[in-house]
Amino acid sequence: MNNLNDLLLSIDALQMRQGELWLDEPDPKEEAIRLKALQDLNVLDERNLPLFEQYIEEARQAFDVKYAQISWVKEDWVYTPGSLLAKASDQPMQVRQSKHDAICSHLVYQNESLIIHDLQRDPRFAHLPELLHNRIRFYAGVALRNSDGIALGSFCVLDREPQSMTEDDMNLLKGLAADLMQTLSNEKLRR
Repeated sequence: MNNLNDLLLSIDALQMRQGELWLDEPDPKEEAIRLKALQDLNVLDERNLPLFEQYIEEARQAFDVKYAQISWVKEDWVYTPGSLLAKASDQPMQVRQSKHDAICSHLVYQNESLIIHDLQRDPRFAHLPELLHNRIRFYAGVALRNSDGIALGSFCVLDREPQSMTEDDMNLLKGLAADLMQTLSNEKLRR
């Protein structure tokens, strides 16, 4: 072990092996409010796909990473429309994974930004099937919040190599997330 953080992560891994889930179930009242806000924004409207693809590409280029992803956490699934990690046969707006197998669920329910420099060293997430399948090593994400500050999903960057993020990098990612949410709100009003 290299540091105190590695020790704490090892304790988390031991607790998980003893049956503790890495994702706590949210408070039912708060979750109902969050899901209603997500539904009201109508994020999975097919007309949003070009917007999602534009922001994904901007983030990919801005951070010089292989992948960027927009995730919406619903009842049981996390939808990642336009994901570059999707199979070619998948419908772009229907790409999804189990809520319990997605880092962004953790981010949304912990209600804070998340940086994982090397996923292979983090026992909370090293076992997740999508990450293993796509050989993802790095994750940095921020919450996608509506105008009431409710976390509806996440905007993240991912790579196959361990990476670092500065405070300025995270501020840029937060700015992109806020801009995306404002654009989605404007589109909803326009429609």
